[in-house]
Amino acid sequence: MVRLSFDPCECHRALARARGPVVVDIETTGLLRTSSIVSVGVLVDCVAYILFARSLHCSVVSLPWNVVAEALTPLSRKDLIVVGHNFKFDLGFLNRAGVSVGGEVRDTLAILRLLDQDRLGGGGGRRKRFPRRDLRAPEHAPVTLDYRLKHVAGQLLGLHLIDFPGQVELLHRDAHAKYLASDLVGTRALYEHLWAQLPLEMRRYYHRFVSPLIPVTLRMSATGVRADADFASTEADHLDRLRSDLAEEHERLFGVPLGMDRAALERWLFVNRKLPKLKWNRQGSKWTPSLDDDALDRLDKYAEDPATKNSLQLIRQYRQASSLLVRLRSLLRYVDDHSRRIHTDLDDRQASGRLSSTGPNLQQVAKMHAISGTEIRSRNVLVATPGYELAVFDVAQADVRVLAAMVENFPHSSVSYQNHLRRTRHALLGGQLTAYLPYLRTCRNPGFVGQPTAQREFDPAMPRSLANAFRQGGDFYSQVATKMLGRPPIDRAERNKLKPVVLAVINGKGPPSLAKDLECTRAEAGTHLTAFDA
Repeated sequence: MVRLSFDPCECHRALARARGPVVVDIETTGLLRTSSIVSVGVLVDCVAYILFARSLHCSVVSLPWNVVAEALTPLSRKDLIVVGHNFKFDLGFLNRAGVSVGGEVRDTLAILRLLDQDRLGGGGGRRKRFPRRDLRAPEHAPVTLDYRLKHVAGQLLGLHLIDFPGQVELLHRDAHAKYLASDLVGTRALYEHLWAQLPLEMRRYYHRFVSPLIPVTLRMSATGVRADADFASTEADHLDRLRSDLAEEHERLFGVPLGMDRAALERWLFVNRKLPKLKWNRQGSKWTPSLDDDALDRLDKYAEDPATKNSLQLIRQYRQASSLLVRLRSLLRYVDDHSRRIHTDLDDRQASGRLSSTGPNLQQVAKMHAISGTEIRSRNVLVATPGYELAVFDVAQADVRVLAAMVENFPHSSVSYQNHLRRTRHALLGGQLTAYLPYLRTCRNPGFVGQPTAQREFDPAMPRSLANAFRQGGDFYSQVATKMLGRPPIDRAERNKLKPVVLAVINGKGPPSLAKDLECTRAEAGTHLTAFDA
């Protein structure tokens, strides 16, 4: 049982003497940086402290924020472990409100991502993988896997937490307190479950890399990136005029202005210009001809009529200018009125090892584009703070160097390592999987015709050739191309053509995806991958 307390002084004393991990959760008026904290919940041992700050319900007596902040000052203790779910969100609000957390942060969302990195599916590119499903989930828990606290607690622990009741600032005191206490208890139970599953080496990884990055990314988000709003407005006007010029040029040549809707564009391309429908997309239960960039590129390669090719070029340029215009204007919405900075939310993703940027995604600010002979430099909207300079750093072949170091020092063959992974998964799933194993061994997909891989004896020295290619100096990709071809590449173009093969291996691509990149057959792509593997 958990006791509720609304006393800020008692909360302060409990935090000051706490020895085990404490759980913190906040409720806010919204998800924006400009939103306000409505309440703060702190779970210490078996007591949930609920501190109301900005509730609007008549049953709630809100405390002055300085009283709430004073009650939370022991969170700055360096020896305190503070737990939360998606805790970067809460820490951002607390930091902006003057409350600091000094000890180690253990975010159950980050811990879960270490154990299970693809609950939301994904996959990137044009083919998005659907989220995974847990067919053993309890009845009250959703089958689709994600990282939401209430869903995860139900799927992994069988807990039924109180659902989001709506605007928390308008909730009755008792309903508000029970909802916040429910999240606190669920977060602690999830933390105890996940932390116990983390192997020792993953705990060390969390201590060394994940936890220290949380305050760093928070400070980066709080500092923000200076934006030149005047440049963005001028460049947006420039793009708008460019779109108008392209539309007028198309109307002058063909009698049809650009900016048409999908139906009109379909009629123009497939009826008027008599182009074939080379690519299809599924929309609900119907298949419709695709009009994305890849489809227009295919049509351009197919078309032989100069007028048709000219029309396709104008359409693609118009669409490119429109895309850059929309992105540039949407970026302006995120410029803070006071700081004139963009405060993007940065999050480290263990699966990719990179920082993600959301609200807005600064990684998607377009590079320089040349449209109809005009250079568009959208990235110039991001500028240095006066007295500083922007610098660009790039480690040559960084991903391949990491791969070379890992395979050179990896102590297992692929077969033995796969067997190790299977044993680990079986131990985690327990007896529920054991009953299905005999049945699964008898199941075969009759539609699958696979080619068995020839098993070679494991030679630990074999992978060293990849690392030696770096030690020898010179152009790495030329050396790789020479080993793959059995001769030096004829020219720079042949060397560059084989470069995507290396990157495909790094990113886990197979022959179908690589064939698209190289514009070759799947068989040729498979031959390239085999040559690199050798």
